[in-house]
Amino acid sequence: MATSKGLEKCLDWHNNIPETISELLKREEIMKLATVGYPFTPLIKYIPLRYDNLEHWQRAEQRSVLQFSKGIINHENLEKLTNIILDIVKDNPKKWIVCFMPAASKERTEARYGRLSAYLAQVLPCPVTLKAIFNSVDAEPSHLTDNITHYRSFVYMVNDIYKRNVVVIDDVICSGTTFHHVGDKLMECGALSVHGVMFAISIHPRLPVKQKKR
Repeated sequence: MATSKGLEKCLDWHNNIPETISELLKREEIMKLATVGYPFTPLIKYIPLRYDNLEHWQRAEQRSVLQFSKGIINHENLEKLTNIILDIVKDNPKKWIVCFMPAASKERTEARYGRLSAYLAQVLPCPVTLKAIFNSVDAEPSHLTDNITHYRSFVYMVNDIYKRNVVVIDDVICSGTTFHHVGDKLMECGALSVHGVMFAISIHPRLPVKQKKR
């Protein structure tokens, strides 16, 4: 499976991590291993909170990611995200639909994406919906586990997806496991293609913290 091979390569890559945190996210192939076949576009690179010795701008990006997960996005990043989606759907917008990666609960999903969904529905030339994919159970969020129960509890509305190209918006992509699973399910539901738009791309959560001591 792509995911297990991806993890092996991630761990091998981690044993040869560059000495400085500023170089840590330059090898983006690590985040793409589990998502073969489903392209995605991130806005920023995000170094998790467990890493220290970061630059000021990296701390600012951490804050941006945490705010986005709570449904807050500044004007600059909102414009970037909107333009990314416009560029993806521009050739035939009527054949596209924009949906969102469900959070651990319905309440969290609404809090994270509700206002963004309403805004995008006004400015994009294609349908935007929170209901095309939804979580059938409410659970506690976890970023350091496989989240198997999390994505296996997703429900897909075939009538929204069938014979459409699908943009999936998510807050952070780490290993790509959930996005890969969702992409497969969307294609099974009759989607023509799947393209992810992630607010941030990050480091595989299983990688231990390994930094150069200063």
